[in-house]
Amino acid sequence: MTMAAKAVVLLPYSCYNNSNNQNPLFQKHTNKIFVCVFLEERVLVGRVVVTTVRTGGNKRDTVVVVANGGQGEDVVIRFSKFVYETQLCTLEFETRPASYYWLLDALSLYQPYVWEYSRLNITYNVMSKRKLNILVTKKYLDGWDDPRSMLLAGLRRRGVTSTAINTYVREIGITRSDGSMIRLEHLEHHVRNELNKTAPRTMVVLRPLKVVITNLDARSVIYIDAKKWPNAPKDDTSSNYKVPFSRVVYIDRDDFKDEYLEGYHGLAPGQDVLLRHAFPIKYTNMVHSEDKTSVVEIHAEYDPEKNTKPKASQSQTGIGVLHWVAEPSPGVDPLKVEVRLFDKLFKSENPGELDNWLDDLNPESKVVIPSAYGVPSLKFAEVGDKFQFERLGYFVVDKDSTPEKLVFNRTVALRDTYKPGSK
Repeated sequence: MTMAAKAVVLLPYSCYNNSNNQNPLFQKHTNKIFVCVFLEERVLVGRVVVTTVRTGGNKRDTVVVVANGGQGEDVVIRFSKFVYETQLCTLEFETRPASYYWLLDALSLYQPYVWEYSRLNITYNVMSKRKLNILVTKKYLDGWDDPRSMLLAGLRRRGVTSTAINTYVREIGITRSDGSMIRLEHLEHHVRNELNKTAPRTMVVLRPLKVVITNLDARSVIYIDAKKWPNAPKDDTSSNYKVPFSRVVYIDRDDFKDEYLEGYHGLAPGQDVLLRHAFPIKYTNMVHSEDKTSVVEIHAEYDPEKNTKPKASQSQTGIGVLHWVAEPSPGVDPLKVEVRLFDKLFKSENPGELDNWLDDLNPESKVVIPSAYGVPSLKFAEVGDKFQFERLGYFVVDKDSTPEKLVFNRTVALRDTYKPGSK
């Protein structure tokens, strides 16, 4: 596919230092120069395959970039007006122009105009290349694409879209105010807005607790239509996915209390709940572990005549709606998946200013849940697919997934704490 685009192309310094010819900016053609192309909707990384030689003056050179457009398709991007008279750098290089221009003059190379601007600093992160190198090489991060980092590779693996990044960068703009901090919640706000429109809904239970529906036949399986999109028309069957409801279902352990507490909206003695997309259930009994320290099984009854939230009694403050996963057929465990919950990398908002900044690393920045349960339709998910796990957040299929087991990374939680207008 061939396309023309207005874009910014960032080239490595090696492009400017050609031992074969002191003057040209580029080789005539090369597959070794990699560039980053910023389009309106996405960021592409590709290679320069055709360029012309610059000999000075105001000439505009034609550049052709070949980038991977996804699904094995190459995107050919042609720039008929490629401008490289300007270079951008951060404020720490503000004192360097004199020596830089002296060197370019001594080598008879073109002298571009240099714009300095402040580095983008995001709370609970370090943006220094030196510090990021320490985090990776000393194994504090799991490589350059660790989803906890603010590197583009890490953000992509975490499920952050290029559209969300571009919207975020356009909104915050650029400044020469050194040391300013942009709140992480600002970026997360744009990520949520994007994924809310593009990520289909599904259900996953992170810490499963078994619930036996005692008034449902052990051989019965009821298939329920669940919505991928909350605002889809009722008659749009393409927006639904099938969820099995059987005698054994699983809810999250955090959604059950062994005694009723005022203000609690989960399942408890005397507290009914609605299973999302399905039926109300009522607690009847619980089974404890042998040492009596935990609940291992709940018995409940469902109301087959209703599929809406039951009214709260006078003793209840409200009825909760719970996500759940059921056995797809009697005696068969639900789909087992691994879920990785990522949180802030550091405990302090500005760890870079601390002397012992490595001591500020958040030990809970990555929590791995190896045995979560998901609905059967997730079995067909592929690497890079994004979902909203209802009541939990937005997740993406990680590259560590195998045919035997899917791995999901949490992109961002559901709750949005950012207030538009603040940094």
